[in-house]
Amino acid sequence: MLNINESCQNFSYETLSFLKKTSGCSATVFTWFDHLSDIPTHFSDGLDEKIISHYYDKYVENDPISHIQLINTHARTARLTPDLLEYSHTAKYQEFMQDCSLKDEADLILWAGNAPVASIALMKMKDDSPFQNNFNIDEIRKFIQFNFDLLPSIKKINLQSHLKNQFNLTTKESLIAALLCEGYANKEIASQLSIEAATVKTHLINIFEKLEVKSRTQAVATIANL
Repeated sequence: MLNINESCQNFSYETLSFLKKTSGCSATVFTWFDHLSDIPTHFSDGLDEKIISHYYDKYVENDPISHIQLINTHARTARLTPDLLEYSHTAKYQEFMQDCSLKDEADLILWAGNAPVASIALMKMKDDSPFQNNFNIDEIRKFIQFNFDLLPSIKKINLQSHLKNQFNLTTKESLIAALLCEGYANKEIASQLSIEAATVKTHLINIFEKLEVKSRTQAVATIANL
């Protein structure tokens, strides 16, 4: 499960502030897919928490560009175009739009380790100016994704995914390899993962074999060159 640490929180708020200034939106929301609760971890700038709770309680299933819809359709960006609101199942969502004075929206999905891990909603309210003609949600997503990939927790996820795909490491082995690169000793890795130190040693032997190296130093060097 993704740990939403301080660096993730800071990135969320900094990104939301940047997007509000550059897009002219009254409200922005950064959502992390870190668990399966009714309301996922999120950070907002300009949108009341009561509105967000109301959205998840009654309207998320009728939202034509919700993160659920985007993930299910393998889309990475979406705009709340008039044609999407013509479908009968969106009538209820239009009630939500009216209640919170939402008139336009653009959403994007951020990825890590070949999986969606977060979304951002840019929301135009009643008194906001429309999105500019040169507004390009796809280019905005690419820019944010580039910076997103620099977060330590996201770099770790991407590294683990790369190790699994390129060297056929198991999920546990890729996690141990990532901790190894952070300088953790066997006992520290065991403590982090709640396993025995002897089990860590066994995993390391398998990791070295798959990486075709003979030592921790060589393993770290190999991984650093990926």
